[in-house]
Amino acid sequence: MNYYDVLGVNQNSGVDEINRAFRLLAKKYHPDFNNALDAKDKFILIREAYSFLKNKDNRKTYDESLNKKPESAHTYTYSKEKDNFYHEQNQYYKDQNQNYKYQNQIFKQGSIGPAGGIIFFDKGNSSNNWRYMEVSPVDIKESYGEGRAKWSLFDLTEFFYDENQVFRYRIFRTGNEIGCGKTNTEYIIEVLKRESKRINQLLTGTAAQICAQYALNGYNDWFLPSKNELNELFKCVKQFNLEGFSNLEHWSSSKIDEKAVWAQSFKDGSQTEHPHDHKKSVRAVRYF
Repeated sequence: MNYYDVLGVNQNSGVDEINRAFRLLAKKYHPDFNNALDAKDKFILIREAYSFLKNKDNRKTYDESLNKKPESAHTYTYSKEKDNFYHEQNQYYKDQNQNYKYQNQIFKQGSIGPAGGIIFFDKGNSSNNWRYMEVSPVDIKESYGEGRAKWSLFDLTEFFYDENQVFRYRIFRTGNEIGCGKTNTEYIIEVLKRESKRINQLLTGTAAQICAQYALNGYNDWFLPSKNELNELFKCVKQFNLEGFSNLEHWSSSKIDEKAVWAQSFKDGSQTEHPHDHKKSVRAVRYF
């Protein structure tokens, strides 16, 4: 699902049609008028899609990413009977979610990935069900169109009851290495859910959450990159002079202690620690 799907319009829709669709959906799912459990999440996504598409520059970049196809050194043929793509000995096929999967295709850094993002890392072989990483073509925005997001809304501790039902807390752990980003993100979101329940307050709009909620061209397996994954992205941006990336500091999913998290400047590449409640730029990435 992409931003046009969220609003129930298409790429050729005019500004008036997009405005009209937003007003209708915003009224339908506004938490003040809709008591459904998922109403607020849908409302947030609707606001995000509208805030993004109403900006002409953002929409132009987004449309280009939707219209691009993955680059390959080979040509493609299409088998309508089997709904498969083939090129030489390599095969594309649809999985159970109707997403295209790839066998043996070689992607280049700086080229367009299967989801419409940008390929920025190749580990050289497939292991743990992935070889490449691609990054979202634009910064990921939080609920009301804010250009940056906080990493967390509270100190980075996890509260729990031990086996004797004694209330305790611990600093939850994340990794810095390549391959840790997805696990980090899932862990962060799980802790946020538990904290939301504990304090009876919905915690939304954090960097990990908006990455996990991101969807592009039917792909919804995005996450916040780890410290080392973020550094690989920075190196690719500079090596290939990729456009659309700001020089601002970007969040990683790797934290240092209960109050600080790793972030990286896309101006000079420096990685420094920052308080979790500061706002930074966010890019979602995915493995494939």
